[in-house]
Amino acid sequence: MRRFWLSATLAVVLVVGAAGSDALGNDLKRVPDVQVRSLDGKLVRLSKLTEKGPVLLNFWATWCAPCQKELPYLEKLFTRYRERGFSLLAISEDGEATASRVRSLVRGRRFHFTVVLDRNQELSRLFRVSVLPTSLLIGKDLQVLWEHVGYTPGDERELEEAVIQALKGWQKAE
Repeated sequence: MRRFWLSATLAVVLVVGAAGSDALGNDLKRVPDVQVRSLDGKLVRLSKLTEKGPVLLNFWATWCAPCQKELPYLEKLFTRYRERGFSLLAISEDGEATASRVRSLVRGRRFHFTVVLDRNQELSRLFRVSVLPTSLLIGKDLQVLWEHVGYTPGDERELEEAVIQALKGWQKAE
């Protein structure tokens, strides 16, 4: 019984801490220009991706249930808007014990977006991510346009609207 209350209290603290889009405690207005290696071995530089259009950074893990619910929607969003310049960089926080599951999950679900392994959570620390899933929509000059912590069904509408607005900004600038 004591263990139950300890777990329940921890869950409440996590939920209260994650409420709202500023739950990251993330005061990042501009993100660092990172270069990472994707699952397929390609070097990817964030600033190069943002030359074409907005980039969604999505921090997730195979063991994160809300992440697993969100990923199929992210694939649909990527497929719908990639021709307009939208990119998606999915950053898996799986450590050594679960990293082998990432490749089979990506292949099995036929995800087409770029996936990166962050085995030591270096990118999470750099981007000040503490809750999964976390999404950051990055615009020109590596500016944070939108951020969201967690996932519940319906969140995808807010994300899609943010992507549409960001894409409109690119069209005006051209």
